[in-house]
Parts: sequence; structure tokens; C-alpha cells
Amino acid sequence: MKKQLKHIAVLAAALICCTSCPTANAFHLKGMIGYDEVYHPLQALDDRGLLRNVLVSRSIFHGSNQNTPYYILTYHVDSDPSDPEFYIYGDVMSVFVEKEDAMRIKLREHVDWQEAEPQIQEIVQKYFPDARLSKTTKYANIFVKDEAQRSQERAEGLMRELAQAELICEFNTFGEVAWKDNVLHGFLTLYTATDLQGQPLDYDWTAIEAWVAEHHPECELISFTDRTSDLARRYGTMNPGLRGSLFYAVVPPEDITFSDHFALALELQEQFGLPVYAYLSNLEYERSLIGGQNALESPGDLNIDCTVDVSDAVLAAKFASGDSSAALIDLGKLNGDLNGDENVTLEDVTAILRMIAKLT
Repeated sequence: MKKQLKHIAVLAAALICCTSCPTANAFHLKGMIGYDEVYHPLQALDDRGLLRNVLVSRSIFHGSNQNTPYYILTYHVDSDPSDPEFYIYGDVMSVFVEKEDAMRIKLREHVDWQEAEPQIQEIVQKYFPDARLSKTTKYANIFVKDEAQRSQERAEGLMRELAQAELICEFNTFGEVAWKDNVLHGFLTLYTATDLQGQPLDYDWTAIEAWVAEHHPECELISFTDRTSDLARRYGTMNPGLRGSLFYAVVPPEDITFSDHFALALELQEQFGLPVYAYLSNLEYERSLIGGQNALESPGDLNIDCTVDVSDAVLAAKFASGDSSAALIDLGKLNGDLNGDENVTLEDVTAILRMIAKLT
């Protein structure tokens, strides 16, 4: 039987991409910083949607169509088990689900929420009358319930007006915002043997137990109800389902990775049509909204007004010549660096003028 583990982890993820205006492209999940050998994608394993039921039960798809694409990463963490304050061991799964009804903005450094909120609310309501703002220190999530209002044309109008009011430095349009949900688990796959009315489901658990014993002798298939509090407590959940419901679980060896345990769950689904009900876990999780491509990243747009014109070339020339009146925010410097030398120079001014003249 696996020993009790304490999982503590915070997975940070950000996405980078570049465009000049909002687009209807799907969320760039695979563009995440850190998507390398440290992280292991599970989406290829989940080609039959085995995890979707679990994710739906956790309300990760709240506000989204359940056919919305999702992407899953997992990574392994270890730390000193003798440290009672910070003992990490095991795999962490992070789930990304596109948020179809949300946009996201980031305020410029000089903008204070308390002072700017009335103006931001007024601009948002102009384009999305039923929108709701959820704000943090520098970010705001804009939720639009009315599907008929969710057009890229409205989103672009909102972006332009907020940018021209010098309020924002990031804008993520519809399809470029996602829930990031960290799922910390104890590698115990949970199956329900009864329906919502407590009636037995048509699975041959004797055959399933025999198959697990033959093909995966390192694992053990056990049964319990939600009243079996000692088992539930060991894996971090006290109430996996309705009172009196019967559950089965596959208890893996201590050194198994989540990917391997997940592959076993896929085998059981293939052999017996057995869907996963949930993952018992000593659960701590973190949910947040993250953005994909910043629609304000646009080569040549130094003043962030969503247009590349002579004013940008003049601003670039002043900045390149050391004129102290030519103040640029970080995004303006990024947009003005057309030659990639991490500075705004006269060479960039020439490039902007060529863009305006449509010579490039």
C-alpha cells in the first residue's frame, strides 16, 4: 500500500506569441514557456477523452463547451522527505482549457485600478453590455455571457479604445484565454460501481480484478464505500461520491509515475469499457486564467495605438537619438525593435518607414 504523501507545488506557466490584432485562432497551448523535456504531454495518451469526465467533474469546463480542446502537462518533482515543511514527491498534472467567454487585459505600470476602473468599465460596457470584470492587481478578466456579443470585431474595438486611452499593455482576445488548473494527486484511479441511484453498473469486477492481477501484479484492485474513511483519508479525500456508493480503485506501487498509471487506466478502458470516475488525491490545486498571444504585440507600433503610422516613426527617431521626451513602455520598445538587436535604433526607424510605405 502506498504511503501517505504530502504534495505541495505551484506550477507557473505563461504563453508567448505575436500578432497585430485579435484573431480567431485556437488557444496556443503548445506555445507555453517550459514545454520541453521537463514536462510530459498526456494529450497523446488521452486520445479517447478518458480524462474529460474527471475534468468536467472538477468544473474545469465551467463556462465552456465540453467539446472545448484541452491540453495536459505533467512533471515529476522530488524534494527532501525529511523536511516536514516542504515535502514534494510525485507527479503534478496541469490542465489547460480554453475559456471561450473570456478576454484578458493587463494594465500599464502607471495605471492604478482604483482610479482607472470607472473608465475601463465604461469602455468595456460600450462593446459588451453584459460583461463582468474580475480584477487582480494588474490584470482583469472580462467575461461575456452573451454568445452573440462575442465577436472579434467587438474585441478589436475594445482593444483599440483601451490602448489609445493608454490603459493597457496586454490584450488577450476570445480564444486566447484559458483556465490553468493544477491537479495534485495520489495516483489512485477511482471507478464507480454504482449509478447515481445506487444501482450496480454492468461491469464484471471479478474479471477486472483477475485481469489486473495477471497483467499488473504490482498493482492491487480494492473496493470501498465513501464510509471507508481510513482509505479516503490516506489519499486525501473524505467523500468521493454519494453516501453508500461502491467504488473500486487501482492501488499502484510507490515508484510509479502518473503517466504509467494513466496508461493502465487506458488499458482498463480498452479491455472493459471502464471510464475513470475521479482521482483520489491529497488535493491541493491552483486555478487561474492565463493568456496566450498578446494582440498588442505588433511590429512598428511603438505608441500602442493599434496602428503603425508616421507617429511611430517619429517616436522611434526621438528615442533612438536619446530625446528624453520619447518615453516608451516595455511593449513599445519590443514593438520598435524590428531588427532584433534588443534596442530601438535608426535602423528600426528606416524599417518602420518602409512598413508605412508598404515597401516591406
